[in-house]
Amino acid sequence: MNSKKQKPRPKGENVADSENQQTEQSSAGTEASKANADQSTIKSALIAILAAFLDPDALKDNAGVAVRRAERIIGAVPKYLAGKDLSLEEKLERFKPELDLLNQEAAEWGFPEPITNKFFIYVKRHRPKEVRLAEFLKQQLPQGVMTFEEASKNEAFKDHKSVNGLTKFLKKVGYPETYLQMGLITKVGYQRALEKRKQERRKEDAKRKRESRNKSKVSKLEKGQSSADKIAKLADV
Repeated sequence: MNSKKQKPRPKGENVADSENQQTEQSSAGTEASKANADQSTIKSALIAILAAFLDPDALKDNAGVAVRRAERIIGAVPKYLAGKDLSLEEKLERFKPELDLLNQEAAEWGFPEPITNKFFIYVKRHRPKEVRLAEFLKQQLPQGVMTFEEASKNEAFKDHKSVNGLTKFLKKVGYPETYLQMGLITKVGYQRALEKRKQERRKEDAKRKRESRNKSKVSKLEKGQSSADKIAKLADV
């Protein structure tokens, strides 16, 4: 049975198809890059708006701190809204209590802003290769915040001259776990920790005094009972 052989496709046609395919891939890649750039621009705009809203003065004086604070807040939002299809107002309302708690804890221990573990992720990602991590971390910390290592060498922390001693002390007084793990502190926070230690000692002293008084009362009652028993025995005789 005779069959006609198919003519091979011209070489020029294969080249054209290949060029078209490359053009389509290049176009798709360009569109994806443009979409990513658009998303990055939108995120940057949101961060700038939130930074200006939270603390306009800080944005003027120290833009880096204000912008990083806003970026961490925006980055944390999805964590609290996972699986929820909420309106913008609902999202903000949902996240506000958590933000209020973070701000309250930060203010209580002398931090100008909340610092979470995401801060360390940011530091690691943006650290120049030629700069040591510890040094870059110090550069990125808000004003007034220092590492435990720095604090142990600072005269304001003279009661605790080692990182280990400072860490143990802060654990005992209920220092926030997040800041404890990151090894960060402020002078205000240290003074608060010292005050909490004083309060704990006062409570312990008051407890010991109460226990001592109670023992004294019991001892007197026992002595009184013993005297009464002796009198009763003599009466019997």
